[in-house]
Amino acid sequence: MEQFDGLLTGLNTVLSGGVLDQIDQLAPPGVGVGSLDQAYVSPSAERSGLPRCPIGD
Repeated sequence: MEQFDGLLTGLNTVLSGGVLDQIDQLAPPGVGVGSLDQAYVSPSAERSGLPRCPIGD
């Protein structure tokens, strides 16, 4: 329960566009790291050029 409560504290965290861009540089959208990820391409990853949508849109 302690771990769950800790996860809930980050529920409303919003990352800035700059932070999200830095994350994309480290782990580009649509690129998996595991062999199981290679077999599946999510629909959102197929269209990686789309802009991010703010939460609630």
